[in-house]
Amino acid sequence: MFTSNLSFQLKPSKVAWFFQFGLYSLLMLLCYLTLAWYVTGLVGLLALLAWYVFMKQRQVVAFAQLKANEWTVKYTDTSQIQHLNLKKLLDHEIYIVLYWQEQPQPCIVWRDQLTLQEWKQLKVLAKLHRTSVSIITD
Repeated sequence: MFTSNLSFQLKPSKVAWFFQFGLYSLLMLLCYLTLAWYVTGLVGLLALLAWYVFMKQRQVVAFAQLKANEWTVKYTDTSQIQHLNLKKLLDHEIYIVLYWQEQPQPCIVWRDQLTLQEWKQLKVLAKLHRTSVSIITD
């Protein structure tokens, strides 16, 4: 089957960086057009601080499926591998979000973090997961 080897190694995402930079630029433009210069500077510094804190959070570097909803996940800050249960998997075309039962923070996988074949496998898995969840909840 197409989804027989579900092991993914994530690369750093350039799309995510440009998306964040674009939103930051739009925020700064709107602040510049509507607020005083010192308030714009304060908002800019707070936004940079928030981005810095966000980037220092642990990031997923690899994940693999063991059973139906049981996955192993490896983070950047540790060499340990965690066993997590997948709660929800949402496909938003340019990125896919994995929600874990044990973790409050979801994992976002951008298109450019995987090879084309791995991206297609993850999209198929998202469709299968959505179908299986809708069958269970009906």
